[in-house]
Amino acid sequence: MKLAIGKQSQYMTHGLEQHSAKSYAQAVAQQLGAMMIGMNADNGSNIDWSKFSAMVDYSIAKNINVPAEYAADEGGFYLMTSAGFNPGGGAAAMNRLGYYVRYETTNILEFDAHDKPDDQTFSDHPDTDKREAKLAELMTNYGGGHVKVRKIDRAYQVTIDGLEVFYSMNVGDDSNSAAANAYYFAGGLSRAFHDYDSIDDWNFRRVGNQTDFLNDDFAYRELRELSLMYNLGDKIQTAVKKAYYFESPRIRQRIHEADEARKLAWAKIKDAADNAKAKAAMQLRINADTYNDHGQGELALKQIERALSAKNQDDVAECLGIRGRAKAIVGDYDGALVDADAAVDKDPENLYNFLNRADVRHMRGELELALADIDRALTIDDKNPIAYKLQGDIFDESGQADKAELSYRKVYELTKRNPRTVPLNYLEKIDPQTADKIRKKKEEAKQDD
Repeated sequence: MKLAIGKQSQYMTHGLEQHSAKSYAQAVAQQLGAMMIGMNADNGSNIDWSKFSAMVDYSIAKNINVPAEYAADEGGFYLMTSAGFNPGGGAAAMNRLGYYVRYETTNILEFDAHDKPDDQTFSDHPDTDKREAKLAELMTNYGGGHVKVRKIDRAYQVTIDGLEVFYSMNVGDDSNSAAANAYYFAGGLSRAFHDYDSIDDWNFRRVGNQTDFLNDDFAYRELRELSLMYNLGDKIQTAVKKAYYFESPRIRQRIHEADEARKLAWAKIKDAADNAKAKAAMQLRINADTYNDHGQGELALKQIERALSAKNQDDVAECLGIRGRAKAIVGDYDGALVDADAAVDKDPENLYNFLNRADVRHMRGELELALADIDRALTIDDKNPIAYKLQGDIFDESGQADKAELSYRKVYELTKRNPRTVPLNYLEKIDPQTADKIRKKKEEAKQDD
């Protein structure tokens, strides 16, 4: 009983008022890191693009501000390359996203949540083609400018200082294989040019009747596999040898200087985090709360422990309440209640401490006690939509449809008629016209599939 109730409760949207990403369109702009991990792992073949929102949830939890897509892309690029991933992964992922947006998804609302059902602003973000080009440029610069990818009709050409080393065309039914292969091939070359100061480190060698090179590092996998498949080793060796021979010493210097500058920048960020001011401590708390909103209890616990240990912590009570909710999400119901009780005892004026405890009790199956906490929260602020949302969920689960409808009506009113805050079966009673529009859009999407 606890698990069944708790699973629904994990997604209580504290974000109705202060969510870290106001819309899915904004979240899409932030999801590059997750995509690069997935795409590097298997060229995206295991990503369920029809359930793209799961990946978006990851990015929402990262709590990056938007619109700052280009900056986020660049930060994500260097974060992933520093972790050893293929520098071509970002451009490959953005190419795949662009294809999905144009040709596969039939539901723009998958990306963009709005107060008005017909209001769509996905276009207010940089075009995926431009972001793909920017990420491809970052990949080229990462390798000292030697490696480039150029689109020719529906194919992609990879060059080293202008010499073609790979020409990638779509294979079979996969309309994105040409771009993915080209970017991962080029990314492997770019990584090697970045990491190695001379051709000797590439370890060109004869294996049977072909030339192999580099090592088994993950970032080189596609490069070496495609090279062996098309017997490109000799061509690559010739181009690489020529590139190093004519390379200006200034290129190596710029690569090392850029690496050092990024290292210093990351060190400053880490130092700032370790010496967090009250505002930074609050941000850690918000991050943890957002992870909770998306059922990521383990990640929430990591964030909230950082918040509790941060210097100048400004709200220990709320930290305990958030930690309690995270513990409940991962199944530690007793520990959750201890923290939730402590939060209320420390600060009974903060309605969120009561709402966190209400959700903990909700997950424990203690519905009457959960409703009592919600009532306490509403005595502090009777215009808080989160309280009414959780109240409506509990009434609905316990079969009290009339009471649930009243609660959801308050949510709808307080969130300025946002249809996404109310279950569709209740929205049909509260706002039949809007519910009908949403239902028709869903039916049209199914017919297009």
